[in-house]
Amino acid sequence: MQLLNQNKLDKGLVELEIEVEAKELTEFIDDTIQTIIKEEKFSGFRQGKATVEMVRKKYSEMDLLQKSLEKIITVTYYEILMKEKLLSVGQPEIQVIKMIPGNPFVYKAKVALLPTVKIADLTQIKIVKEPIKVENEHQEKILKELQMARSQEKIVEREAKKSDKVMLDIEMSINKVPLDGGQTKNTAIMLGDDFFLPGLDKEIIGLKKNDQKEFTLTYPQDYHDKKLANKKVDFKVKVNEIYEMTLPEINDEFAKSLGKFNNLAELKKQLAENLQQEAEAKQNQDLENEMFDKLIQVSNFGEIPEVLIENEKDVMLKEMESFIQQQGMKFEDYLTHLQKDKAGLKKGLESQALKRLKVSLIIREIVKQQDIQVTDEELQKEIDKILEHNTDQAVKEQVADERYKSYLRNALTSKKALDYLKDKVIK
Repeated sequence: MQLLNQNKLDKGLVELEIEVEAKELTEFIDDTIQTIIKEEKFSGFRQGKATVEMVRKKYSEMDLLQKSLEKIITVTYYEILMKEKLLSVGQPEIQVIKMIPGNPFVYKAKVALLPTVKIADLTQIKIVKEPIKVENEHQEKILKELQMARSQEKIVEREAKKSDKVMLDIEMSINKVPLDGGQTKNTAIMLGDDFFLPGLDKEIIGLKKNDQKEFTLTYPQDYHDKKLANKKVDFKVKVNEIYEMTLPEINDEFAKSLGKFNNLAELKKQLAENLQQEAEAKQNQDLENEMFDKLIQVSNFGEIPEVLIENEKDVMLKEMESFIQQQGMKFEDYLTHLQKDKAGLKKGLESQALKRLKVSLIIREIVKQQDIQVTDEELQKEIDKILEHNTDQAVKEQVADERYKSYLRNALTSKKALDYLKDKVIK
């Protein structure tokens, strides 16, 4: 067996021309004959008792070669990959070039290769981690939300005023074109709260049930939805109901009513700690994203095969579908809301899929360069941690499975590589 030729093609593909000598073919055919003897019945003989001569009489050399073909290609193809140190992605496309009994067998295998990556000098990349300080206003906002959650409400027949909850039908448009997702029914708006949109509550105050009103508001320049940021949007609203809200006073008794606090000071301390942890988690995620953005910009990647990109988009689509279902929604309804089908949604994932692949290639290269490994002790420690918080029998069976252990080892290895990168880049 030998590699006759290796041609690099477009889109990360390579074509390998492989020759298998006649002597090697004989060994594969002999194995095939033994399989036929074990599996087939021959007249006058019990299964497994036929002779080699009987098999050769029933099947021609070409028949036996064809029956051996799958194993010949599978074994020799992967041996060539190992010999040439080629890392393939997906299944090869096979083309038989020469197949004549008693002669060398020649075939071509077209396959995608795992892209190479040359990572830039990490000492040239520096990201500064700024100290985090949670403002008191964030804590006050959470307190207000807790207060609202425990408020009492009653329908009133009067003009809406500050602190009321108003149920609105809303129609939004820009230049008389309806805004995608901007048509809602019975949306709750808290007057005096700019959470929905600054200035909206001022347009509603003074309206009564069944009143309708049209007005225009400009979205803030830093609005989270960039399609609306700094845009003038026309509103048409109808008041369906007005609720007067009675809010509990925020004091020690209020804190006790939440079930696990002795006083307001304890509640505020816990809120501060939670907000700090959330802010730190968000900062870490943002810093990781910034780090990989910079690494991707200054690193050199080999051509990434289409099959890899398509596979990654499929994974992302499944993740998205699973997340939507966990929220209690149907994925089909989500697609209808977006006015897209699966194919259209998948097409829009191209750039994200490409970035995720490049991140994984960087992680893989760091693991290789630094010879990062996970010991059996580290693996067991992680398994013990999982079992500490999950006593369900199904979980115990899962972590005992060798495939899951392999997955967990890979995840821990990637985490070590990520920690190495962060230690070198983020200061």
